[in-house]
Amino acid sequence: DKGLIQKLTFQHSFPLMETQSIKGHITPSVGKKSARGVKYICDFVYFRNHDQRWVANDSKGRTTDVYKIKLKMFCKKKNVLRE
Repeated sequence: DKGLIQKLTFQHSFPLMETQSIKGHITPSVGKKSARGVKYICDFVYFRNHDQRWVANDSKGRTTDVYKIKLKMFCKKKNVLRE
């Protein structure tokens, strides 16, 4: 028996959007030449043995607007369904 899960990792980072050059565009008042990329960091990632699926699990004390947006971007980019 292999157990229920395997390959457990903590604080796994998924890139959602690369750093963008804003050269030639309207520059923010702070004078930056690029806009920082976006990443989603979930609390746990593991492989679930009984249905052979990867699971990204988050446990938030409070659901913020930024979290909701990043979760939507993550689901679209990774083509995943929320359970």
